[in-house]
Amino acid sequence: MTTGSLTRRMLAGAMGVALALGQVALADDSAALQALLRGTSALEASFEQVVQRHNGTVQRSTGVVALQRPQRFMLHTAEPDELVLFTREDGVYYYDPFVNQLSIYPLSRLDSSPFALLTGDSETVWARYEVKKQGSSYVLTPTERSEIKSLKLEFKNNKISTIVINLPDGSTNTYTLHSPRDTLTAGIFDYHIPKDAEVDDERQR
Repeated sequence: MTTGSLTRRMLAGAMGVALALGQVALADDSAALQALLRGTSALEASFEQVVQRHNGTVQRSTGVVALQRPQRFMLHTAEPDELVLFTREDGVYYYDPFVNQLSIYPLSRLDSSPFALLTGDSETVWARYEVKKQGSSYVLTPTERSEIKSLKLEFKNNKISTIVINLPDGSTNTYTLHSPRDTLTAGIFDYHIPKDAEVDDERQR
């Protein structure tokens, strides 16, 4: 065996070991994040949302977010315009009071949302992301085609403090959570939809 071929084999072997160790580290980071999220069975907080568009424009909104495992979720934007996104046992509901319109999607639609990671332990959903720990934060990158480019979860005192969603078009959606707590306001998921709301039920399609 020539010195050159031996060197190439040694390099290939070293690269293989490095790759394997990297994969183990990523798997450990994913397991650590899942364990951290399981430690919070419920979460409620007020939020400030800042959307930075790829063209430089910035939009701000405020509201309340609530999570309860498994698969209970509420994102209620109050200002500047009221919008409500929440789950029930039979679907994902999105209500726009301004036009009095309700859209209903199958629960499987939530699987394509990064919020599914915060409310469930589906191995299928988690397998779609590569997880890397960065200080007190975790960065999740989709391993297949996705509606997001990456998701960053920042923690403070083992509670989520900031959620940063980077979109493929270059936009960034940041949710800063204020005074998060693990007790939920009674009936927070029971949002009342007016009987005269126009309904677009996409579960039947």
